[in-house]
Formats: sequence, structure tokens, C-alpha cells
Amino acid sequence: MALIEERPTSNVMARPSGGEGRALCCLVAGVSGVLGAGPFGLALCGYGKIGSVVCLLMAAAVGMILASSLGGRSGKAERSHAVSASMYAGIGMYWLSYSFLAIGLFNNLLGLTPQEQIATLSLFLATWIAVSVLLLFASLSVSIVAAIQALAFASAQCTLLAGTNLGGSEFFVASGVLFFLISITFAYEFVAAILAQAGRRLPTGPALIMNRSADAS
Repeated sequence: MALIEERPTSNVMARPSGGEGRALCCLVAGVSGVLGAGPFGLALCGYGKIGSVVCLLMAAAVGMILASSLGGRSGKAERSHAVSASMYAGIGMYWLSYSFLAIGLFNNLLGLTPQEQIATLSLFLATWIAVSVLLLFASLSVSIVAAIQALAFASAQCTLLAGTNLGGSEFFVASGVLFFLISITFAYEFVAAILAQAGRRLPTGPALIMNRSADAS
């Protein structure tokens, strides 16, 4: 009787393990977060034009969505890891949608009057304020660093909305500072992921809302 030799399926791509997936997710999100939030914050503070950083925002958006995808491919990920991946996807979609809106408004591709442009941007920011509040509640189950990141993101949308309607430059500067704070939190997560691969832990703070099912197990 002939023996059937079992051949390894080397052409099948293996999923990364939970630890590897989390590391890749944090590394890509850290670089993308600094790439997007840093220049955007500086532009809001007056160091350059918003239109000059749109290409960076698009690149950062692609990176954030990729980081979210890597987090989802990491197998049986922890609940906090899944929430972090969804937050990265949300911020990536914000930068991508803001980039397209900025291109349309700055080049007058939509044919809107100045008053209509303000109303359009206000509607955009108000919508993302609602989304950022949801992200803020979700971040409470991740870590203190994630909560600070989400709180700064929500506050930045509020100050941008106030500056758009009231016209005060101090609101845009405050929003720029908040986005720069967001870039610092992303850089912190990047360094934490690097140190975790070397066997060292950088504290990110406990979750403010504990997962009861995880505690029970």
C-alpha cells in the first residue's frame, strides 16, 4: 500500500500571532500618527498652509487604515487591542475625508460661496465631534494614553469648529497644540511597541473601564 506524503502548504500565508499583530499595528499607527498629526498641528499654529500638508494627511490616513487592518489580522486579539484598531481606523478615515474636503474647498471645486464653505466645514466638524465622542468612550477600555489621545482628538474638533464659526486665530492655535499632543501620544505608543519587542515595558496606564469578563477569567 502506497503511503501518501503530506506536503506542507507553504503557499498559504500564515496569520501573525497576537503579539506580532499588536506590535505591527502599534508601529505602523505610531509612524502614521506622527506623520499626520504633527504637520497638521504645526500648520494650524501658523507654520505653513493647510493645503501643503494634505498629501501628508492622505499618507497618514492610508497608514492608519493599514494599522487597523494589521490589528484585525492578529488572530484572537484582546478586546483592548480590537478597540485600538477601531480607533486607528476612525482617525485614518478622518484624515482621509478631511483631505478630500480640503482639496474641494481650497480649489473651489464644489462651486460654493464663502458662507456655504463655512457651513460645509462646520457640518463636517460637527459630524466628527460626534464620532470622536464615541472614540473617547471606547478608549476608556484601553489605557490612559489612548484616553488622552481620544480626548485631545475630540477637543481639537471642538476648537476647530469654534474657530471656523467665530474666526478667532487662537482657536486654531489651540487646535494645533492638541493635534501636536496627539502626535506625542502616537510617538509614545511607537516607542512602547519597540521596547516591548526587546522585552521591556513602557507604561501606558490602566484601562479606566475594566473588562469584567477578562477579570472574571
